[in-house]
Amino acid sequence: MILTFVGRRHQEQNSKPTARDALVVLSQLPPKKVCRLVARSLLNFGDEIDDDPSKHPEEVKKLGQEIAQEEVKTKERLKIRGMIYFNTESAEVLQVMEGKPQRLHEAMKHFVRDVRHKRLHIQIEFQKVKKRYTKWGSVYASSNQQWKLVRLMLPTEDE
Repeated sequence: MILTFVGRRHQEQNSKPTARDALVVLSQLPPKKVCRLVARSLLNFGDEIDDDPSKHPEEVKKLGQEIAQEEVKTKERLKIRGMIYFNTESAEVLQVMEGKPQRLHEAMKHFVRDVRHKRLHIQIEFQKVKKRYTKWGSVYASSNQQWKLVRLMLPTEDE
């Protein structure tokens, strides 16, 4: 079973569960259960830069490298396995994390608070998850064609 969460907080016109709800779900799962969390977002450049990532490929890569360096420390400390993927053409970010709910909860708190991410979309899979990753890593796709290949490599509900 996969649960889906959208955005940081509830919007008036949208009643979908949010990232805060995802944190609650993770805190209520059995502590020894292995879960998989897939978090999608767009890089947020702030007010000083136009939001069109194709105009700022170096900024996208720089921000991606900054995030990747921080994530590797966090994920190793929490003993979380998975990958973080960056699309340098569209500024999309996709993280696949596998681990125990309490550890994923800690990683999610960091992700939800990180203002460098916007348009959050989170999926939690917690039934019969087979570990797919042996450690934490990062990959950069420099075109939308490469990004399509990355998306094909993502775990499916049957795995």
